[in-house]
Amino acid sequence: MYQSSGHETLLEVTTLPRPYRDAPLPIILADELNTILCYVVGDDDAQDASQSERLDHYEDEPMLAVKFHNALAHYQGPPDDGGIQGHPLYAQGLRADGIYVVENSNWLQSLKVMQINSGLYNASDWEPLKHYVFSFHSMTFECIAEGYRSLMVRGPLRAVFDSYTEILDMV
Repeated sequence: MYQSSGHETLLEVTTLPRPYRDAPLPIILADELNTILCYVVGDDDAQDASQSERLDHYEDEPMLAVKFHNALAHYQGPPDDGGIQGHPLYAQGLRADGIYVVENSNWLQSLKVMQINSGLYNASDWEPLKHYVFSFHSMTFECIAEGYRSLMVRGPLRAVFDSYTEILDMV
């Protein structure tokens, strides 16, 4: 994982539905050209239902598929919500169960430095890239990409695969 420069600014993304707090069941599908993140969407009215009752019926839950445009890199793993204070961006405002865009990203800058001596390096290619952070109950997902599109599907894994072609066709 990267280190914070201390100059990053986090902007909370409010245009995407927040993940379900206790069991967002994130799924990541990625290849060289596509990075797709899917998670069970939170329902504030359903948050009072017991987790076991909700998980018994998770196949009917709404799930959001987020396809990142021109994704350069992604990370998935620690910290979970209990260890979020150990994340490099915690001091800048990163909290559990949130979705953020990181301005002045040190991770993006360090990737750029790695490529600067490449014969294919072009500074203008890096300008539209943004650093996204999704903090889930059991893990964190981060992605460097130009942007994203989203599509709501029903029921986690099966729906994602049933809708895979439609998700890939999102511009």
